[in-house]
This record gives sequence, structure tokens and C-alpha cells, in this order.
Amino acid sequence: MKRIFFNTALWLSFMLILSGVVFSAESKGFKHLLKLAQQGDVEAQISLARMYDTGDGVVQDYIEALKWYRMAAEHGNVDIQFLVGKIYYSGRVVQQNYTEALKWYKMAAEQGHAEAQYELGIMCGKGEGITRNYYETIKWVKKAAEQGHAAAQANLGDMYVKAQGTAQNFKKAYVWYGLAAEQGNNNAKHNMSVVEPKMTSSQIAEAKKEIAMILEKTQKK
Repeated sequence: MKRIFFNTALWLSFMLILSGVVFSAESKGFKHLLKLAQQGDVEAQISLARMYDTGDGVVQDYIEALKWYRMAAEHGNVDIQFLVGKIYYSGRVVQQNYTEALKWYKMAAEQGHAEAQYELGIMCGKGEGITRNYYETIKWVKKAAEQGHAAAQANLGDMYVKAQGTAQNFKKAYVWYGLAAEQGNNNAKHNMSVVEPKMTSSQIAEAKKEIAMILEKTQKK
């Protein structure tokens, strides 16, 4: 019964926040939310972090927001892990720290977060927080691309053209460019026309067939 009470109370607190009811740091609602967060309730930690992040009902405090975001991230919330990674990468709240950004992106990436996989791959390729490693880059960028991440698909095409972390393969590059182009990526569409003259007619036909098959599978999901 106690656990049910806490979930109900948290839901009421969260709905008040969404409806525009402002908590002050001294209000019962805020104190209850704080208590839940301190007890390890991830949803309460996220709600509290967002209040401090936006200054909703409390004095805006980015450092306090990051503290609660980190707590939620440490409990395994994949979206917040990615957010914490972005905070450390951008240096918006704290001093830019590529090592911390890499750590949080990797946590989220290992849970299947496509954007985190892409950002992690790009960091590996740039040598940010890690020794430059194109094999790690293509590993993570490909994971994101396979989930339909358009920028990752376009970048993966580039890597097959430039032979970064893999053998040069214009057909595979064309496929990934084609998938990105289908999502409106104009650079990928242009790169298809650049790669096409380097391919045989049979390779182009096979690549187009593969693109169509992948798109058909995606639509059925």
C-alpha cells in the first residue's frame, strides 16, 4: 500500500507541474517531490531536475538540475543519460568535458538509444575524450543507422566512400545514402549522384533493390 501511495502522490505532483501550478521551494508539493527524489524515485528526480532547469517554481539553478539529472541517469534512465551526455559535451551548464560526455553517451548507446549511438560514434571519429578510432565510429554509427537515424545513415555512407574503419564500398555507400535521402537528407541525395558514376550498372540496380527492400521492411514494422 505504501508504494501505491507514493506513485499516486508523485502522479499528482507531476500533473500539477504540467498544468502550470507553480510550486515554491516551501510548498508541500515541492517538499513531497523532493522527499521522493531523495528516496530514489527516478520520475521525481527528473521532475525536480526539470524544475531547476527551467526555473519553474524554484530559483533556476543549472547545477542543481544537473545533480538530479545525474541521479536519474545513474538509475538507468536512457533518455536522461543521453541528456547528461549532451550537457557535458556542450559545456552549457558545466565546463565542457568530453570524457564525461563519452561516458554518458556510451551508457545510453548500450541501451539502444540511436542518437546517443550516433553522437558516440562521431566523438570516436573526432578523437574527443578518446583516441581517434574509426572502427568504433563505424560500429556505433552503423547501430544508429540501422535504427533509421538519417544523419547516421549519411555519415555511414561517407565512411564507406572514404574507407574509414572499413574497406571502401561504393555499393554500400549508395545504399546508406539512399536510405538517408528517403528521409529528406539532401547531402546524401547529392552524394548518391557523386558515387553512382563509380559503380557498375548491376551494382546500382542491386543497391536500389536493397534500398527498396529495407524501406519495405521498415514500413511493415
